[in-house]
Amino acid sequence: MNNHCLAACAITRRVAAIAIFRGMRLEYTKVLQLQSVSDRAQESISGLISWAADQFAPEVLALLSVEASSGRGVTLTELAAETGRTSGLVPWTISFDELFRAFAEPPLRSRRQLRDAAQGIWPVLNGGRNDRIVLDAVAVGLYAQTERLIRRAIDSDPASDLS
Repeated sequence: MNNHCLAACAITRRVAAIAIFRGMRLEYTKVLQLQSVSDRAQESISGLISWAADQFAPEVLALLSVEASSGRGVTLTELAAETGRTSGLVPWTISFDELFRAFAEPPLRSRRQLRDAAQGIWPVLNGGRNDRIVLDAVAVGLYAQTERLIRRAIDSDPASDLS
């Protein structure tokens, strides 16, 4: 049983979600409504990442990349990455395009399709007021954790040296 822990985070200008994976199991999700005052929103993001690092001891912080046009979202995501580094986590930024390619063949074309795929895996995440941001965070987490576990399996497989 693989218990490697990963935190995945999706942030917009008004809301943030974090999902914690232990191995391939979704262990925890949390949503934060962010204050409109920038300093307060930044404190909330730093607090969320620091709390998750202390509570769950993840090795990696997977972050959903934010479009450059979302100034506040970009700033908050960069702050989350820096807070993660300070807490000893390795930040890994993942784009929607990477997720679209990873979740289906041919690749998905929209965030709605991605969220539908995530909801199909975790139907219990349906119905909340902020279910879209949670589904984004769990999609990032599932992708990142799967990639990590596959890479570890390949790296530890003696047969991989033969190829």
